Amino acid sequence: MIRTISRQEVLNIAFAKTLHSCEIVVAPESIIHANGRRSIPDVIVRYRHFFATIEGEIDDQVDAERKVKEAVIRRLEQGIAPLSIGVIYPAQLRNVPFDDLPLEFLRSQLRFTVLTIAQRELRFVQGGLNHLRDVLARAYDHLAHEEEVTLAAGIVDSAVEEFAQTVLGQLGEHGLAVARAIAEVLEMPYQPERRRKGKATQAADEADDETEETPLPRLRSESEHYNAVCHIGGLAVMNALIFQELLAQHGQDVKTLTQVQSEGAPPLNFAEAWQHILERINYYPIFHLAQGVVKNLPASEPTSNLLRTMVRAALNVAAMKSALQHDLMGRVYHRLLAQAKYLGAYYTSVPAAILLLMLALNPKRWDAAWHDLDAVRQLRVADLACGSGTLLMAAADVITGNHVEASARMGITPRRADLQKALAEEMLYGYDVLASAVHLTASTLALRAPEQTFERMNLFVLPLGGEEAQLGSLEFANAFQIALPQDLFGSAVQVTGAGEQLVYQAPLPKLDLCVMNPPFVRSSGGNLLFGSLPQGQRQEMQQRLQRLIRQRNLSASITAGLGSVFVAVAHPYIKEGGRIALILPKALLSGVAWAKTRELLKQHYRLEYVVVSHDPEQWNFSYNTELSEVLLVARKVTADESGLPEGERPDLYAIPKPKGNGTPTVYTIRRNPLAKVESEGVVVVNLRRNVQTAMDALVVAWQARDSDHVPLIDGQGYTEISYGEVQLAESCRVPDEVMMENWLLPCAFAQTDLARAAYYLLQGEVWIPDAARRSPIRLCSLGELGVLGPDSRDIEDGFVPSKARTLFAAFWGHDSSTVVTIAQEPNRYLAPRPTPLPGRRLRRAVDLAPQAGRLLIGRRMHLNTQRLFAIYLPRPALSNVWWSFSLHAPNERREKALTLWLNSTLHILLALTARVETRGAWVKFNKPTLAALPVLDVRLLTEWQLDVLTQAYDELCQQTLEPFPKMEDDSVRIKIDKAVSEALGLPDLGGLRMLLGQEPVISLKRL
Repeated sequence: MIRTISRQEVLNIAFAKTLHSCEIVVAPESIIHANGRRSIPDVIVRYRHFFATIEGEIDDQVDAERKVKEAVIRRLEQGIAPLSIGVIYPAQLRNVPFDDLPLEFLRSQLRFTVLTIAQRELRFVQGGLNHLRDVLARAYDHLAHEEEVTLAAGIVDSAVEEFAQTVLGQLGEHGLAVARAIAEVLEMPYQPERRRKGKATQAADEADDETEETPLPRLRSESEHYNAVCHIGGLAVMNALIFQELLAQHGQDVKTLTQVQSEGAPPLNFAEAWQHILERINYYPIFHLAQGVVKNLPASEPTSNLLRTMVRAALNVAAMKSALQHDLMGRVYHRLLAQAKYLGAYYTSVPAAILLLMLALNPKRWDAAWHDLDAVRQLRVADLACGSGTLLMAAADVITGNHVEASARMGITPRRADLQKALAEEMLYGYDVLASAVHLTASTLALRAPEQTFERMNLFVLPLGGEEAQLGSLEFANAFQIALPQDLFGSAVQVTGAGEQLVYQAPLPKLDLCVMNPPFVRSSGGNLLFGSLPQGQRQEMQQRLQRLIRQRNLSASITAGLGSVFVAVAHPYIKEGGRIALILPKALLSGVAWAKTRELLKQHYRLEYVVVSHDPEQWNFSYNTELSEVLLVARKVTADESGLPEGERPDLYAIPKPKGNGTPTVYTIRRNPLAKVESEGVVVVNLRRNVQTAMDALVVAWQARDSDHVPLIDGQGYTEISYGEVQLAESCRVPDEVMMENWLLPCAFAQTDLARAAYYLLQGEVWIPDAARRSPIRLCSLGELGVLGPDSRDIEDGFVPSKARTLFAAFWGHDSSTVVTIAQEPNRYLAPRPTPLPGRRLRRAVDLAPQAGRLLIGRRMHLNTQRLFAIYLPRPALSNVWWSFSLHAPNERREKALTLWLNSTLHILLALTARVETRGAWVKFNKPTLAALPVLDVRLLTEWQLDVLTQAYDELCQQTLEPFPKMEDDSVRIKIDKAVSEALGLPDLGGLRMLLGQEPVISLKRL
């Protein structure tokens, strides 16, 4: 073998391959490297789903240790990877043949260091590869636990808390006046309003009411309101202080905090320093708001002490430089927002945002030259309800990661700094109705590259309410741009009308990606549209929104909530081949009111990823809500894929001119050249444990993107997504046609086998995971057998509960402690209502009474406590929480057989694929969905089969059933299943019953 003298670059590659063979890192066959060019890392590998750089020197080189230290720090500051490994090789390795290097590395003692964005102590240690493995694991754990984020959040939170306490406490009688002045700056005036009494009069039809009727939020007192105002004001000031220090450190002709403080006379000096930044550099959204706050602080000793405290805190946070580039401040803000004392709204969790954007911007699904900055900067990404910018920050991070990885693979230098400028000035668009929220969005984006000067950002505060009852981002349904009274960035345009006037415009471009977690408010119950505004203005805006939906023919339902409207408004702006990424209530998957949204997505998009949480400790992806939510990514189809006539293709649409003047212009959006069009089916990720940290999100995203997912249909088992020893999720691949037929089916269970069993059952086959074959079963829709009775609102419109005995029997309530047997008696009577309820029409009792039934089917229920899906009465009755049901051809034996079926394991399995999930185990079954649900076709049963089922009913109807979580060992339910199996010739259902009983939505326990 020819002996050669190896260069340092050769040792780096051999070292990476050795680490790969030892399963310490993952190094692809074509190891990502730059052939020794110092502008980018020597080697990039993966360590537990994170990129890691390897920088090496040989110890016979001058200043080898210094060079390695500088290199690993430079890689972290460039944001190329969150982990950087520095190693110094023994000089004798130069003379080892390349093929023998792995063995020598195993034998050698190396000097190395490992740094992360969260741990910057740089120390070289000596040891073998096992020692390196341990050091890497410790560094990784430190990074994954986000200790620096927690520390920074505590620093900021304490400073902001002191700001609020000082304004409202130490400034004496002037404190409230200062708070009121800050409220004016933040555009948050106190608007007291009397709480309405009674039920909402604008409730939706029962068929469309998908979510739990929640009461109106508790109205804030004046003191509570100004306390929140002061917290937001303090956060704005704290943010400006941090950013000022960063600008000063990067030589932007800005005084440091220490310099400003040494000049005395705060807060005037800070206001002047920020005015200098506004005039010389700009950063209007960051400093204008904060300047307005500090100008209203009195020149007093408490104020001076307060600002000294805040400066110390800002200096501590500003020292965390590399972490600032990795969304530290975004995570800090959201730790604070999670306490619900700042903006008082729901915001996307950072891990959920990372997961959603990693999937939406999966480079394998885009024909993008990610290494080419000129190509990448053509991307346009918008969030029409950006809040504090979490989703936009995640988009920026993923786009940057895609660019860095692609550049490294091409052996060229990533242009990270230039990309940050392009992201802020050209690529990202954000819109919200809160100035303070947009302030945070601008800040977090700017902190990604404090060394850069941004001339502008496409972030806009949109008007809500006012004399014209404006609707925020929803105004984009009327025009490509919205006229603004002011723009955070001062970009004015001249317009003419009755006279010349200066207005501002918020434009919305054609989008490659629209990402949103739109506001969740709806038109029914107490959860009212625009509920934060005074009642008179709210009603005017509701009416205007209804007109907008009608006039623009939007595929949206107000009953579903504003989220449905936001999707419909965004749709025309998304390029053919572009994508929409959403966080919406899980009711989207099955709720009747969401049908228009599903139809819009069905017709114009192909679903790519759907992620739901089956974690009973966190059903949601947003802070401050317990409502079940879903993450969804869909690609807009091309004209050829749509199969629509040319005039209806998704690349053609009309937007009217402002104010409705003139003929609408038809705009053509050509195919996005960055988009792949082939369909690979839908990847469904069912989380057993919701993502709690950025690390969790990265693990789930990488495996969801890279795994060869087990098919749901005709597959076996599932694809496991794990983090170490912890199983985070199950995933599967679902054909488009199956997903479109029943959106909830693949997402209904944490266990893939249950979804597979439900699919086969819907096809008329009983499949048990441990059975050798599938058994046929004859089903039909419930609506084919009979008629469901009136909903509770109709009953309330026609009757009042009565203690006196009347001709109208009822079964009231679903108390799990008393409704424990299948056979029940009516427990209430109803009296015809003499006069209508306010805002409702009177229903005639004689029209409602014929819809009573002996068989009652559950309408709303807590799956973790209740025991029965159906009950049977000796005489017909109506109910407030059960659907009455009557066969077209009344037959007691068939009714009993059907009642037994409705309480069997097979029906529970099917019913859960039709549930509307509000909050985990709190679910509802809508009338249209229930009518379409397949059930046992009792019309086709033989006399012997009817005998088996009715005899089982008679034997079991008075016996107590256990709550659903105990179904595996419930003796009565076991007998029900045995009777069903015997009558229909099915295998033992014990396996399915066991899986169902441990399902989190039933047991409220993690798998």
